[in-house]
Amino acid sequence: MWGIANTREIEVQMSMPSPTGQKRPEPMRLLELRRQARVIANFAEFLAEDVHGSADRADEAREALAALSKCDLDLLAHTRTEVHRREGLPAAMRKNRYAAQLLDLVNRPA
Repeated sequence: MWGIANTREIEVQMSMPSPTGQKRPEPMRLLELRRQARVIANFAEFLAEDVHGSADRADEAREALAALSKCDLDLLAHTRTEVHRREGLPAAMRKNRYAAQLLDLVNRPA
């Protein structure tokens, strides 16, 4: 009655520019840097809980963070920013303070 059987389906394909193209290397690098910083910040918080109160374990934690971050100063700066951003949450303040202290130890010689 309405002619539904005679309608044709039309496919529409939209092309999206690739975010990994030559025109966007810097934003993608920053995005990956932030992702890595979040991973390392999570690990630093985990280590901070485990290490708190044990000086021997602090050296091990520092070495683990240095290995994970490959001592990349730019990555460590982003990681510190991520940890400090999380410090505003009341439940995580102490844990994040210890995590920030561990990250500061990574830049210091052993």
